[in-house]
Amino acid sequence: MDPSPIFADELSSKSDLPDASTGTGSYIEDLNNLWQGNSIVVPSPSNLDNNDSGEGKQHRDPTLPFWMVFMVATGGALDFIAGMLSTILERNGVSGEAPVFLITVFSFLASAVPPSLSSTNWKSLREVNAANPRFKYNVWIPGLADCAITSMRFGAILFVPPAVVSMLKTASQLVLLSIIQHFRGKKLNCKSFMCLVFCMGGLSLVMVSTLLGGDDAQGDSAFAYQVIGLSLSIGSGLFGAVRNVLEEHILQGDDLTAGGLLLTESYISLFALLVINICWKGFHNELTSFTLEMLKVFSCPPVWALLPLIMGCTYGKDFGKLVVVKRGNALLAKVLTLLFPVVTWVISLTVFLMSAGVFGEGFDTSTGWLRLAGFAVIAVASISFVRQKKK
Repeated sequence: MDPSPIFADELSSKSDLPDASTGTGSYIEDLNNLWQGNSIVVPSPSNLDNNDSGEGKQHRDPTLPFWMVFMVATGGALDFIAGMLSTILERNGVSGEAPVFLITVFSFLASAVPPSLSSTNWKSLREVNAANPRFKYNVWIPGLADCAITSMRFGAILFVPPAVVSMLKTASQLVLLSIIQHFRGKKLNCKSFMCLVFCMGGLSLVMVSTLLGGDDAQGDSAFAYQVIGLSLSIGSGLFGAVRNVLEEHILQGDDLTAGGLLLTESYISLFALLVINICWKGFHNELTSFTLEMLKVFSCPPVWALLPLIMGCTYGKDFGKLVVVKRGNALLAKVLTLLFPVVTWVISLTVFLMSAGVFGEGFDTSTGWLRLAGFAVIAVASISFVRQKKK
């Protein structure tokens, strides 16, 4: 689909954009509109690269910085809270599979229910489906991918620190997404390619620091668990890159609201997760034992306190990401997600100090500096990459 007519209409309606300079609460009004599923659409920078007149660059959405900060804050807190819940349940004798299933289910519910309450989102879905009959089939691909991505990410937290999971997932996702965009026509120059090489070097440093920081008392089993966690983290990022390209096409090509895509993806992911889990447990005659284990999970009081936080952060991260993708592009959203592990690590260190080591993660001087170096290399390489893309 040629997006030019869509963006031409959006530019012609620029007078409807809120004016952040008036000080009349336009951010609050826009926040309410976005919660209801309404979107203030501006052209994606990736679609204006060849605009010689520069007119499109003059009409920037003033609320985009707010959603960038909102996305980073909630995304960084999510992995820490999920890791904390897994730790609490493990100390209460619950196996790792139950926490992953629980967190994943409630994450999908958190992303699906709020936008489902908006008639605007359902109207947008009907209009897009009427205009593009293949939409109902195309949307299943990112929906099923999201099910795998979320399950792999939360599963990885059982084996390696949340900050490492977040960094490996987002960095590998950025690398693959950039390569995909290169073959879609957004060519990488030599300097951009070198930035990606350094980014992969930073990934290697983070992985080595994680493998060296294992528990020596557990021996080979600890090493195997770390390899599993690292593999799940990177796999989640690679799947996420493919999904984000599809999301960008749907949001910008079909002009679907961010809330409409979010609720559709989330319900598809939730349905797939429940069907796969029930069929797998039923085939292995484990439904009864799994049900008893879930009852044990809900009998743990901290679960009822942490699940609402997980749901709130999940909705904020996912919805914020889709808004950034719609108003910017998928690459901008992926660069912002590189800040997630920084927030996660800061929270982990702070909680570790405040709880006297009960929760969170302390700074291991033997491997912490190596991980910090990997984080720094990835951050610098990513920022340099964005600057090259802007040029």
